[in-house]
Amino acid sequence: MDSKTHYIRRIQAGFTLMELLIVIAIVAVMVAITAPSLAPLARSTEINRLDNYAKEIYVTLQDQFITMEASGEYKEFNKTLEAAAQERNLGRLGAQPQDAPDSSWTNYYYAEYDWSVRDKTTQAVDKALAKVVARTSIIEGLSSDGKFIIEVNPRADGTDIYSVFYSEDPAFSYADVQNLGSRERSDRLNSGNGLPVGYYCGTTSDAPSVPNHFSPQASFVNGEELFLKVKCVGGIGLVGSEQNMEVRVTLSDGNASQTLSYWGGQDFYLDSSGNLDIDILIDSMREGLHVADLFPSFEPGADINATVEVIYTGDGETISTPAAKRAQAQANSLYAKNTNGAIEVANVRHVNNLRLLPGTAASVVQAANINFDASSWGSEETTELSQSTKTFNEENYGASYVNPLDSRTVNDASGFEPLPTAGAEWLFDGQGNQLQNFYIEGSGATGFFETIQAGQMVSNVIMVDPFVSGSGATGALVGNLYGQLENCGVRLDIRSAQNTGKTGTYVVQSSASSGVGGLVGSAFADSTISQSYAAINVLGANANDVGGLVGSFAGTSISDSYASGEVDGAGNVGGL
Repeated sequence: MDSKTHYIRRIQAGFTLMELLIVIAIVAVMVAITAPSLAPLARSTEINRLDNYAKEIYVTLQDQFITMEASGEYKEFNKTLEAAAQERNLGRLGAQPQDAPDSSWTNYYYAEYDWSVRDKTTQAVDKALAKVVARTSIIEGLSSDGKFIIEVNPRADGTDIYSVFYSEDPAFSYADVQNLGSRERSDRLNSGNGLPVGYYCGTTSDAPSVPNHFSPQASFVNGEELFLKVKCVGGIGLVGSEQNMEVRVTLSDGNASQTLSYWGGQDFYLDSSGNLDIDILIDSMREGLHVADLFPSFEPGADINATVEVIYTGDGETISTPAAKRAQAQANSLYAKNTNGAIEVANVRHVNNLRLLPGTAASVVQAANINFDASSWGSEETTELSQSTKTFNEENYGASYVNPLDSRTVNDASGFEPLPTAGAEWLFDGQGNQLQNFYIEGSGATGFFETIQAGQMVSNVIMVDPFVSGSGATGALVGNLYGQLENCGVRLDIRSAQNTGKTGTYVVQSSASSGVGGLVGSAFADSTISQSYAAINVLGANANDVGGLVGSFAGTSISDSYASGEVDGAGNVGGL
């Protein structure tokens, strides 16, 4: 065998035993050198993972509590916490968090969530937390051994999470939290049984500055103006950067829809707590701001449905409103309600809009007292802008009234224009509610209603303290009556009149040549008045046919009715 052949065979034979032992020894030395440095790295990676879970839990739960704050649902959770003060209040337990910035920690409580038990826990506080967790997606990413503990501050107007501990030790409890030397990472690497504990505190410098999504609230205010009130809380980290926020509102009447966008820094600003609050006008008596002006594609009198979402785009991220959390609201565009022609009215705007009824049958119900005196309207009835709407003082009337608003409907110089009626079966039932302080002036047949046609009926309407002035047939309630009045009346609120010293200023007056009455100006053949009254002064000036109840009538049936008050006219003047 030559040397070359020996060399080839040596290669094919592999390593000798001695060479293999040397390699093993080298590897063993390397492992011995590197193992101590790898262990802390593994522990650090593990606690990073747990800390991230704790942060995710914190952000998700705090966002849920913000949503509950807007709806008021937080109160039940807070009440449950406070009922368990003896066992769960940190102040009573003497469990001061080492990183607490002030003494407010004495108001904190703790609650536990165990993935394996969840809502089966018998502890009321933990069961309440489980209900909150069930409304989120927290448990989807947690281990089946996962357990977390929150420290929380139940405020009078909300719920704030102070911190979250997360562990995959099934035996982990608040006792382990109390036994920690500190909340620093070094002390959390080993809990009671040697397992690391994740931690996140909302007061730390890396606390979330923005929510992970928005949960707006929306409701219609159907008052002397119809507007959509939009609120959204929890944007404190966005104060000063509102220009990147959009409130997107989609309105629909079932046939047509319109999407509106409102921008931060232009249409709204966040307050110092990061809360958003804007009013979106839908219908007003102010000129040019009727629903038909603002939304010409919508059918007047139809219900309007609103969907609201809030969107933030900036700093390389987009925060939006999930479809399931978009706010929904509904209201009728003209009235309190409109159900297949059955209309309900409850304020001046509603009755004002009755003049827009098409020439078809309608049934109207008055659901509340209606006061024309704008000074009686609550601030919640109109938008802030409209509260600065100018008013006028009528010296002879002595009260401040809305200066309308729209010359098509409420005369800006002379008050409320008489309502025309339409439809062969037009009915109005006041249900015993009052029409208060109406200042009415017309150029033809004048009253709250201009004319009640044959086949139409007005019932159970009470007018209190009206001032009515016309130049045609004039009555407080009806100018010309061809139909029916039943159980209706007009009177003064004596206490109010005495208090203002204006007893003689609530009157019915007319410059017409005939037909001036306390309740009805002129009543015609086949009309009826029953169980009705008028207790108001009637001034006919140069008119003939002036009466305390009815001015002129022919072929009218009047029963169970009366009148009182001064009556003055040129001829044919009577108490009734």
